[in-house]
Amino acid sequence: MRADDERRLIAVKGKLIGFWGWLRSLPRPRPPGWGLLGTLPVLLALSDLSTNRPLFLLFSLALATVLLSFVLPILNLKGIRVERVVPPHIHSHEWFTVCAVLLAGGRRRDAFGVAIRDGPEGPYDRPGTGLALSVARDAPAMVRYRVRTKQRGLIRIGEVELSTRVPFGLFEFKCVVPVESEILVYPRIGVFRDEPLPGSRFSRLMTATETVNDKGQEEFRNLREYRPGDNPRLIAWRATAKRGELMVKELEDDLTKRVSIFIETRLEPGARHLDRLRLERTISFATTLIQRLARRRCWIGIYLFTPKLTHVHAGRGGRHLDRVMRSLALLTPTEDGGLQDLVAYASEDTFRTSLPVLLMPRLDDERLRLALHRMPGRRPPVVFHTDGAWERSVFGYQSDPFRGIAAGEASE
Repeated sequence: MRADDERRLIAVKGKLIGFWGWLRSLPRPRPPGWGLLGTLPVLLALSDLSTNRPLFLLFSLALATVLLSFVLPILNLKGIRVERVVPPHIHSHEWFTVCAVLLAGGRRRDAFGVAIRDGPEGPYDRPGTGLALSVARDAPAMVRYRVRTKQRGLIRIGEVELSTRVPFGLFEFKCVVPVESEILVYPRIGVFRDEPLPGSRFSRLMTATETVNDKGQEEFRNLREYRPGDNPRLIAWRATAKRGELMVKELEDDLTKRVSIFIETRLEPGARHLDRLRLERTISFATTLIQRLARRRCWIGIYLFTPKLTHVHAGRGGRHLDRVMRSLALLTPTEDGGLQDLVAYASEDTFRTSLPVLLMPRLDDERLRLALHRMPGRRPPVVFHTDGAWERSVFGYQSDPFRGIAAGEASE
């Protein structure tokens, strides 16, 4: 008996929830609509008490206006479909334009006054809004609006909310249209207030007066195996025929423009919000540095955990930059594996032919000592920990979230 009562109670609750959802899907009165609804009983009472026909006609007109204002918004949005056009990739905290295409295929009449609200519960900083004055049967309407997101990664955007107040603005009808879109959000781009690689041989050779397009002055250094992204013009055909595999000439100019970036993405279980903020700042620091080096036509390779150990081989150009940015965008912090594991994975040739750059969210003397111990002493590395005072003075944003970090740590 108790089981039957529980089933009946669950069924009744389900019906009540469904009925409440149906009521919420109906057009809602706006302040002018509430005012007109309040006058209907008054007009009806006055028309019953007196035989004055104008009062009855006025009541009939008000009732017809209410009914039309209730029904027409539903018909105005019926059958409208939405397609969203988004860029393939963006950077977090940067504004970008989204184009919503409203289609009225299969309708007999045009739609008017359709407002769109994109991402009401999505990843945007705030929902994108726009208005289409008319949606013709044979011509789609395009609405553009600017939005931004504050998190990196593969972002999925779902439904779009449409609303209309046509024809009299007394009632507002809203409906949700499912639209699936994906955007790859790269990490945030910051600003360097000073040279990010001070004192290194790389920094001295990459001054503002150097022209990266000057060719013909490079010195031959040695031969090595072909790597994806190498210039086909540098293939040494005689050495290739002798060894049976593609060999390219390595020039001194290329060696001065090679950088290997090791990013520690370790995050302890139950880490504080401040620690996660440090890690995101480290990723943003690496992104900004890579973009700066890419503009100088440098060869860039990265080592990081995503959470598995990932190595993006050295390369340059737009496609290589996209591969690097995608790895940083989809990065997931790992609980184990530190900087010393990344250094141990890299080959000795990496430290011989490129400038190593070590990035850490927070300075840990023990982990840094282990990483330096495993590194061949060919070329001294450049070490950054974004918790340092010098790093905060060199790197930042237009609105820097790390201001007052010392006070935040003291309070914790």
